[in-house]
Amino acid sequence: MRYPLADAGLPLLAFHLPAMLLLLLPIVAIECLFARLRLPKPLPPKYIRSIALANLASTLVGIPMAWAVVLAYQLCATPLSLFVPLSGPSVDRYGWLMVFLQPAWVGLSDDPKSIRLVPIGTLILLVPYFLVSVKVEAWMLRSYWPAVPPPTVLAATRIANLASYSLLPLVAAIWLVILLR
Repeated sequence: MRYPLADAGLPLLAFHLPAMLLLLLPIVAIECLFARLRLPKPLPPKYIRSIALANLASTLVGIPMAWAVVLAYQLCATPLSLFVPLSGPSVDRYGWLMVFLQPAWVGLSDDPKSIRLVPIGTLILLVPYFLVSVKVEAWMLRSYWPAVPPPTVLAATRIANLASYSLLPLVAAIWLVILLR
């Protein structure tokens, strides 16, 4: 007997949010090191604390917000998926295409190979996560550092996030290679 929700899909935010909370301290450390490259000396008051709070906000508010925007896009793209069966031999052919159209909620099937779509969806979602993180953190840090010009805050936030986000695709790629074995 087949259960009707067996291939309902997987919201990737359920994977991403706990992982990002676990990685929060190393990310804050990396971003503190790289943000100081763009900030004037002496460093703003409560420098580490403000970066930590900005990262916490981007993790708890920004990442779910970016995921929700991608999910809204995905719901608009859903009519395309009505023509793509996600079970049986077609998952190899069409599942890879659908993860690019619908990365927020990956459609898994009864085929064990479909789990490979999760790291691919993760790689795709890192782009909107990065963009929203930069905006949320820069917005917060401008209020913490009023003496630092806004373009300088944005540049520091951008380089710090580039440094921390540069490691995340590597993790997702390693995850994918492991699943491809």
